[in-house]
Amino acid sequence: MNVLAGPGRGSAAIDVTIEPGPLALIEVEPSSAIIRTDETLQLSATGYDEHGNLIPDLEFLWEAPPGLTTDQTGKVSASAQEPIIPPPGLVSWWPGEGNAKDVAGANDGVLNGDPRFSPGVVGQAFSFDGGDDYVVVDAGSNLNITGDLTVHLWAKRSGLGGRSVLIHKGAGAIGAVDVPSVVAMTFGSDMQDPYPPGDHIRAGFEDARGSNVLLIGPTVTDTAFHHYAYVRTGSTHMLFLDGVVVASDSFNQSPGITLGLPLVIGALRSDTDPTGFKWHFGGTIDEVQVFNQALSDSQIKAIYETGALEGQYEVTVRAIHKKREQTGLVTVEVRN
Repeated sequence: MNVLAGPGRGSAAIDVTIEPGPLALIEVEPSSAIIRTDETLQLSATGYDEHGNLIPDLEFLWEAPPGLTTDQTGKVSASAQEPIIPPPGLVSWWPGEGNAKDVAGANDGVLNGDPRFSPGVVGQAFSFDGGDDYVVVDAGSNLNITGDLTVHLWAKRSGLGGRSVLIHKGAGAIGAVDVPSVVAMTFGSDMQDPYPPGDHIRAGFEDARGSNVLLIGPTVTDTAFHHYAYVRTGSTHMLFLDGVVVASDSFNQSPGITLGLPLVIGALRSDTDPTGFKWHFGGTIDEVQVFNQALSDSQIKAIYETGALEGQYEVTVRAIHKKREQTGLVTVEVRN
């Protein structure tokens, strides 16, 4: 800027500050994202007026729907669900909250190997390495359920293929004798017996002679959380995957008596292995529940839907400047 003062001539600099107008737009980065249940996402927001001028020092209010949590820095995470009140008939419940306690009964488990605890569908969960980790529950008589029964849990595999056990009450073999089981939930092939490796979810029991009575479900070929449930009522049994019946059949045999045999989470009791246990599960198991009655299809579906986080959510951010409020949206997809 030139300054004229009489016959002299000079110059001066003037700082000009453009005052932004009312808030017209909030931009959020990233505008969409995918996270898993054990991950966090950092969002950032910027506000502009109608001329595209940056509005500094805005205070943003972040809001997340049920299923997600956010703080006021824009950090978003998939929030673990609260456990629902179980239906009647619950015998034992091992939630994996940093220990192997039965929070519904007296059948506390014992950790074997070096299992850890990691984020689950509800709070913490058992985390097994697939090598020598498992939980043993002593042979409580109320777990020798040869009639109507429901067993359900959440599980996330760390790898595919092989043979692995989610839960088993009984044993594969004691000495050279094949013995019964009241429930078995495993991954393997689509064959009843023998038991080659595979990715099919399987569930059922063994009769008094140790013969398999199994349902063979579909293959599970990802490493996401899924809900698995086995229901036995009368002479019919059903296998559920993520709230849907994927296999069912009638049977003539009855589950054999397993008094004196443990319930094992994450492995199979068997004398054919030098350690006494085999087919260790690698991955995460959460919210294991055993009922002495058959839950209905709708009850199984409700349990799944309460715990299922997968889906798309919208995170909202708001701000006000010069009495004008604007909103920004971010689509966050959660994958178990």
